Amino acid sequence: MTKTIYQDDYKQRFHSLIQDAPFSAALFTGDDLTVEMANAISLQIWGKDKSVIGLPLLEAIPEIKDQYVFEQLKNVYLTGQPYEGKEHTAWLNKSGVLTKIFVNIVYQPIRNDEGDVTGVFAVGHDVTDQVSSRKELEASETRARVAIESAGLGTFELHYASGKSKSSARFDEIFGFETGAPHAEYVKRIHPDDLTTRNIAHQQALTTGKLEYQARVILPTGITRWVRINGSIIFDEKHEPMHLIGTALDITEEVTSFQKLRESEEKFRTLISETPEIAVGLYVGREMRIQYVNDMMLQFWGKDASIIGKTWKEALPELDGQPFFEELDNVFATGRQFTSKETKATLKRNGKLEIGYFDYTFKALKNLNGDIYAIHHMAIDVTEQVKSKVALVEREGSVRRLFEQTPVGIAMFKGESFEVEMVNETLLSYWGRPRYEIINRSIWDAMPELVSQGIKAIAQNVYHTGESYTSGETPVSLLRHGLQETIIVRFGFQAIKDWQGNITGVLAIANEVTDLVVARKNVEKNEMRLNFLANSMPQVVWIADSDGQVKYYNDRVLEFAGAKQNDDGTWIWEGILHPDDLERTNTCWLTSVKNLTPYETEHRVLMRDGSYRWHLSRAYAYATHEGTKWYGTATDVHDKKVLEMGLEAIVKERTLELQRSNDDLQQFAHVASHDLKEPVRKIKTFSYKLQDEYKNVLTDRGNTFVNKIINAADRMNAMINGVLNYASMPSSSNKFELVDLNATISNVQNDLEILIHEKHGTITYHALPSIYGIVDLIHQLFYNLINNALKFSKKDIPALIHITAKKTVVNDQQFCEIILTDNGIGFNQEQAEQIFSTFVRLNSKDQYEGSGLGLALCKKIVERHGGMIRAVSEKDKGAQFHILLPSP
Repeated sequence: MTKTIYQDDYKQRFHSLIQDAPFSAALFTGDDLTVEMANAISLQIWGKDKSVIGLPLLEAIPEIKDQYVFEQLKNVYLTGQPYEGKEHTAWLNKSGVLTKIFVNIVYQPIRNDEGDVTGVFAVGHDVTDQVSSRKELEASETRARVAIESAGLGTFELHYASGKSKSSARFDEIFGFETGAPHAEYVKRIHPDDLTTRNIAHQQALTTGKLEYQARVILPTGITRWVRINGSIIFDEKHEPMHLIGTALDITEEVTSFQKLRESEEKFRTLISETPEIAVGLYVGREMRIQYVNDMMLQFWGKDASIIGKTWKEALPELDGQPFFEELDNVFATGRQFTSKETKATLKRNGKLEIGYFDYTFKALKNLNGDIYAIHHMAIDVTEQVKSKVALVEREGSVRRLFEQTPVGIAMFKGESFEVEMVNETLLSYWGRPRYEIINRSIWDAMPELVSQGIKAIAQNVYHTGESYTSGETPVSLLRHGLQETIIVRFGFQAIKDWQGNITGVLAIANEVTDLVVARKNVEKNEMRLNFLANSMPQVVWIADSDGQVKYYNDRVLEFAGAKQNDDGTWIWEGILHPDDLERTNTCWLTSVKNLTPYETEHRVLMRDGSYRWHLSRAYAYATHEGTKWYGTATDVHDKKVLEMGLEAIVKERTLELQRSNDDLQQFAHVASHDLKEPVRKIKTFSYKLQDEYKNVLTDRGNTFVNKIINAADRMNAMINGVLNYASMPSSSNKFELVDLNATISNVQNDLEILIHEKHGTITYHALPSIYGIVDLIHQLFYNLINNALKFSKKDIPALIHITAKKTVVNDQQFCEIILTDNGIGFNQEQAEQIFSTFVRLNSKDQYEGSGLGLALCKKIVERHGGMIRAVSEKDKGAQFHILLPSP
């Protein structure tokens, strides 16, 4: 009798434990596998109620017949071999709907005292959400890849530790590879001038996590393309870089036309989660003394069997401060079962604290008297499942961030109503709408103007059929920023599917090409105008490609004899030249093509009437998005050439006469200045004697007159020197050499040391460049400019002179622009040209001495060097002189 009572009690407790387990548990007995026991979680998974208890399994769940999970269950019963499987598919009838789920299962055979199999104990865990999450992520990654490929982006991934890289076919194509190559080979394709930009961007990315730069790529064919690189670095917990994922977009057309298109791409890591297995423990007494734990529980805790017999606090001291001790005590005190899902626990495993997440139950066990004597504990490790959820959230954030970085417009529409689930800033800029007006609304309600233009019908067809759509250059009328505007876009729609293949929305990709289309049409119009203009010109106009093949002649070429056009569109022109001019013309042309230097030559061309006429041929090379092109003309100069040959002797004779005249003029300037200086010196000498010997005899008025004589003599002497310098400047040394402007300014400071001291002046400059020039003339230039600034400084205010320099381009030529700024008396801007004329003075000679030749000489020196000088000023607010000198 007592044995029966204990057996019944044991069976009741076992049944109670199964019912309260945090996982699916069921017991099947007999050859027909009768459902003898099934807890609530099992019934919930099956979609059945308690009425199935006592029925054969195929009567209780008929749809399970022929499914793998049923076949394995039968096999365990027949063979007595246990079975464990993960993520098995099962189709179950729930509320009249056949539903697909994924389960982890463990089948354990049940034997009688004789060892015969009498049933099977089944434990299961529904992992549908976990599997669905992973498949949704895979589908999301596929959609992202489709979006990237639709945008013309190439993708790459670099592993920092190994240095290995992976790339898409499009990425290889952009860099000119037929198949993948080592990372270093891609770097070698980057233009040498852009390597510094690339290296700086990679260095900054190690701090910011974002990689962005543009560079030129030199293909094996020699063609140069522009590429925009975007990427993100994934760091470990120590913020050490692990992976670089990114995109490459060919932006050559954008850079050459407008430098406008943008780009980007995303890459995902795989989420892996393990199916949890069951851990069991039995803890006796209020102090929770461990009476039994299975191997899985020991594995969870990171302990061995030596903890059996210890209390929880003795075995797991690291749990102090965590909620578990309190939960256990509360269950023991109240008898109420405690269940928790995805709870964080910090456990000391392998000598270090580790964080895990668990689903678990604490259930009170009672004796025959109804007193609680122990706690039964069951747990499942769901750490990977939690990590999967967190990673999925992070991945979704990464998708959104990468979508925002993609240089094309992207939006995701949800459901048949096309509710805007996500849209990046690029597309919002196309639409001209703020995010709050668009997000979480039907796009057709937010932007009704799209409906009448057929875009809604296209999008709905993609949603219903799953067939992608890509448009050409399509004009779209939009209400942007309150104004109706028409833009031109290329756009596409791609169906979004869940992991089961059901269409849940539509991905839209758009790229505005308004400026590009307008520019192309303008180019076409310009080509028509150019052709019309070329045919109206009296010259022969021609265009050649980078290898020198002529691809275009205007109609004037028909006046030449023998000009022929090949089938490929090129022209043959050698046969129309005079034999004596052919070799020289070919040499000149091929040299220009090779060195990209201007082409110019005169040669005789055979005309249709059989005569030869002299023509002047010129051509210049220009870089275009199609490569280098030559634009040239051939002008009939026959009459001029004949006249020139007749006048050549006369010109040579006149040239000699002019040279002699210039020599005589310079000789005269030297003699005249020398002869004028002598009487001036005597005037100054006798004036000083008169002042020294008769100063006390003369009246104040007389001494004033003597001072005026001396000042006038000084001005005369300065004017004579100015005239001499101005006249003799062309005869200065013609040797151009590298001139250090820093040294030049320093020497000028030494020459003007006394005047700088008198004016309390300060001259500031820093790291001025070197230029090619004539050393003496460059010194004279800055001597005059600084002397001029000191001379016209304000009274009682220290003179400040600041000199800067920068590189600039004027008419495709490199110049160095030197800017000299002072705080002097200045002048009216309308006098800015006048001050560079000879003998021009803007101020009284009594207040400011000078010859009126200093700035005129500056202008002459600058022009001698092929440069320019100009002045900017305002009365009483100082002056600024801009000097352009050719840069080396």
